[in-house]
Amino acid sequence: MKVVLGIGLFLASLFVYANETVDRSSVEELLEIANSKAMIEQMYSETEKMVEGIAEQMGIGEAEQSIFNKFMSTVMSEMKDRMSWEKMKEPLIDVYVKHYTQKEIDEILAFYKTETGQSLIKKMPLVMSDSMQVSQSMFKEFLPRIMELAKQMGEEVEASRKAGEETEASKKAGQ
Repeated sequence: MKVVLGIGLFLASLFVYANETVDRSSVEELLEIANSKAMIEQMYSETEKMVEGIAEQMGIGEAEQSIFNKFMSTVMSEMKDRMSWEKMKEPLIDVYVKHYTQKEIDEILAFYKTETGQSLIKKMPLVMSDSMQVSQSMFKEFLPRIMELAKQMGEEVEASRKAGEETEASKKAGQ
């Protein structure tokens, strides 16, 4: 009797699991209709704009500008390579499969196919751009405080190291 019950529960769990399987192609369609690739490219563009502000906030002078530009050019180039749409697409599909049911994917797709859904998709890059500008502005205001805190931390680390060296020297002298 227990064996039959166990087999029945196992088969029932397989049925439930089969019903929760999300069709990866529908997620891919969702990412396509949501214009995800273009949003990723927009993110790169906004990041490049933000970098310009960082150089200014860091006090990068004319003499260091070419060094900074070379560094950031390398960083951006590698980011675009390592985080290209082609490399991000499958892991993003995995994320959607993990967090959404097929019913939810279907309903989101249906929404995105409406006039309002298309408006959301078309305006999202502008909303993201404006949001990044707000974040960048706030970060610029916060950067001096970060630098101040980093300086304090550096001083505290240095003091701690000196204290540790003095303690170690005292132990050796006492031996």
